[in-house]
Amino acid sequence: DYDEFSLHNEMYSAMQKDEFEVYYQPVFDAKTKEIVSAEALVRWVHPEHGIITPDVFIPLMEKTGFIVELGHFVLEEVLKQQKRWELFQFKQIVIAINVASIELMTEEFIENVEKQLNDYKVYPELIRFEITENSALDNEGNIQKYLSKLRKLGVGITLDDFGRGYNSFSYLQQFPGELLKIDKKLVDSIVTNKENQRVVKAMIELGHTLEMKVVVEGIENQRMSDL
Repeated sequence: DYDEFSLHNEMYSAMQKDEFEVYYQPVFDAKTKEIVSAEALVRWVHPEHGIITPDVFIPLMEKTGFIVELGHFVLEEVLKQQKRWELFQFKQIVIAINVASIELMTEEFIENVEKQLNDYKVYPELIRFEITENSALDNEGNIQKYLSKLRKLGVGITLDDFGRGYNSFSYLQQFPGELLKIDKKLVDSIVTNKENQRVVKAMIELGHTLEMKVVVEGIENQRMSDL
């Protein structure tokens, strides 16, 4: 257990002390098995508690507004990594960054994305922002406005955790993104649960019908991939 008050007080100094680190979780092509993109995951490496996962500190940061500063940090780290891959002539892949609605709905966020892309001279199409289905639905009108502004910068947009709420199918038609991520909870039992298999397949077909690419979270073995 963590003391929220203590963590809140330590956030600002933790940023100065470089205690936040960005890791990359790969996304594989189901047919070729090649890595086609990755998701940037931030961890707080605390000197006393060790690695603190986002489910602990992100909600606290959203409440305090510190999430905006963390978002700036993550974007900059990702752009630096993209630049390293370019300089060393490694294969460059799209990196996805999670964004909270509180970050997105500020002019400062859009301006910072544009500025950092220009500063690091990274192609916008190598960056993709992910927003969860719940966040998108909770602030539907405003979110779409800001997502459209992001799209104009040339970056990608993903609707994450799709399928957690079944009221989202109509929203998907208006969503200004090009990639859909199906929620891991639906995938966990597809080997044994025929109904979930059908739901996941229907979601994949729906995404393709709307000309969106689809990522299925939580595929951990060949059998799950084959389904």
